[in-house]
Amino acid sequence: TKTPAPGAAPARALAHAAARPSEHPKAGVVNASLPARGASSTNRFARFSGGRFSVPPSGARGAAATSARASAPAAPSARTQAPAATRPSVRLASVAAASAATWHAPASAAPFAIARARAAGEAPKLPEPLPTAPAAAPVAAPNEPPVPRDLVARAGELMASQIPRAAQRAERLVLRVLFVASHADAGTQDDEVRNAASLIRLAPADPALSAGASASDARALSEAARTAFFRRGSAQEALNLQTRAFGANPLDPEVVGNLAFMQLRQQPPQVEVARELALHALTLHDVRYPQGRIEDWTTFAIASALAGRERDARNAWLVTLALAPSVERQCRAAINAYALYGERLRAPVEAMLHRVHATERTERSALCEWPPHWTTASQTR
Repeated sequence: TKTPAPGAAPARALAHAAARPSEHPKAGVVNASLPARGASSTNRFARFSGGRFSVPPSGARGAAATSARASAPAAPSARTQAPAATRPSVRLASVAAASAATWHAPASAAPFAIARARAAGEAPKLPEPLPTAPAAAPVAAPNEPPVPRDLVARAGELMASQIPRAAQRAERLVLRVLFVASHADAGTQDDEVRNAASLIRLAPADPALSAGASASDARALSEAARTAFFRRGSAQEALNLQTRAFGANPLDPEVVGNLAFMQLRQQPPQVEVARELALHALTLHDVRYPQGRIEDWTTFAIASALAGRERDARNAWLVTLALAPSVERQCRAAINAYALYGERLRAPVEAMLHRVHATERTERSALCEWPPHWTTASQTR
């Protein structure tokens, strides 16, 4: 018996499968998966040429047979003359490559399933695509530092859009207190003025003003502004710091009132802005100042006088007289305001000094004397 050459049996099986593709549906698939590797193989893989499998034999006889076969012209056949699109092996190879590229299925499973379906006369079922992993939601970094805020820009926006409307609402409440103070001729009616002043503290805060407020930053900036003004005498630096404090917390009555005061100390005084801020400060609730800060009433009186609202200025000075724990101290504040701002403060300040004299609120004091010293000096001249 003759021992078959190595690789002869696989070669005959593959050649038989290529010769009868209808009975061996897998033959074309095997051929489709091996042409690239068969070109570089020596004797263990089949090569496809002209619709047939060929396995190069090993040894000298195999080399001679291969060269003779390559030199002889190939006989034309129906299989070789058929278009490439109608060849079963090429068609199955293209379907397998398309399914593998589109559905990412294993290369060894999808082509055989398609070949079986075609042999049985059924429509091939392509494998389901692999599920994709859901996109991970962005996770915020722990302990992320806060975004720095531009407090000056926020303060400017609030003073341009929110404060004018808040001042209009506050003015209606303040006018009631001014009316009560103008009719409180006796010192015993000071309680009525205090009660009227405490009612305006119940005005609700504007939600737009409370967004993003920082009380600690506002207090620190406000204290720095006071230091810049009273110790270094820098009105502009104090205004800048106080503006930032207002941007940090526009609902602190002390911060808002100090900003109104700083606006009056500029050159020239920012009268309307100071008046609106003073009105807004008077409506802010604070347990430390149940009737409002006397400083804010004083700022409102000065700003009203400088704006030409003499009646409001006069009645506001009368309110300060009813709320002040020390009448002499308030007389000093009125005289200093007249000395600083001039004749527009004269009539309101004189009205307050006359009320002090008429109600006998204090003992003899040079600060609260009547008539005031400037009136006596003008009469002497």
